[in-house]
Amino acid sequence: MTAEFGAYSEDERAKTEALYSLVDIEGKPAGLHIVSTILNTPSIRNVFIFGEPGANKSTVMGQLVREVVVLSKMKIAPTIVLFDEVVKDCMEEFGHHTTWNGQVWTEVSRRLQERVETPSADIYSHRREVKFIEVVAVHKEGAARDRGAKALKYFAEAARKNSAANHPPESIFIAVVADSRSQKQTGEIREATLKAFDEEVVEMWQERFGVTAEGLQGIPPKEAGRILKFLVGRMAKAVDILRTRTEMYEAAVGYLVGLEPEKRQRLLSYIRVPSSTQKMSRRQCREYVLKAIHMRHYVYEQLQLDSSVAFVVFSPFKKRSIYWPADMFVSQVK
Repeated sequence: MTAEFGAYSEDERAKTEALYSLVDIEGKPAGLHIVSTILNTPSIRNVFIFGEPGANKSTVMGQLVREVVVLSKMKIAPTIVLFDEVVKDCMEEFGHHTTWNGQVWTEVSRRLQERVETPSADIYSHRREVKFIEVVAVHKEGAARDRGAKALKYFAEAARKNSAANHPPESIFIAVVADSRSQKQTGEIREATLKAFDEEVVEMWQERFGVTAEGLQGIPPKEAGRILKFLVGRMAKAVDILRTRTEMYEAAVGYLVGLEPEKRQRLLSYIRVPSSTQKMSRRQCREYVLKAIHMRHYVYEQLQLDSSVAFVVFSPFKKRSIYWPADMFVSQVK
């Protein structure tokens, strides 16, 4: 079974644009490859999508979920596992996450791991359950606030053991390199959403930010706005996005500075950023490239994942006409 991107109408393409515009750090299209890998590999049970907050992970994941369900003719049964949901549950027990130490973040990873490994009870036998797991992971040496990094490490080790035993892959990993413009945009949308009246949210998303909340059409504006505020309220705030963005940029700079000059230059020449970077400032572009190199190091050297199951990708920035698949997340939130 193969994804046929060319079969879509222009309107349908717009609703999968975030997915199919993904490019790997060598500049090659990645979205179709990812979709085809999931469809054509029956052993795959987990799809991890990770990176910094505000990196466009939820948009990519929601579009990916919808696409594989449609193209598999409903033979794939998706379950979404959200890192933010685990964090919110832990906050009820341990207080606000800004006060947590490394021990609590380890517990967050443990609970995330438990959710991934617990099979759903309501999947029909003729359908293949695939869990789509969104993870915020901080790959910084010695970081106490490593978010879900320990859970990722656990599943990466399992993937390596699986490969060493010549078993077919059970998990694939999609690392999204954060574009600072997407992070700024995401933070602004979330802050504005929480401040707006319920009945204003949907129109504000469309008029002010050019974002359509997919799947909420036909729902009264006040109810749709309440749903979006609930979802956004469980995600990282603008200040948290900025904090993590700064932390990861510092880690990327530290990694590059520590390299031999020849290797550093080779890596800088290796990265092929998407055309959307043409309107970036020089500093923004530098940050993007350095984070891509650092993410490559994390995925292929620290986690030691093979390129057959791990993708390091750019999600090109888009200012308007964005389709956010809200309906993919509503049923997953308790």
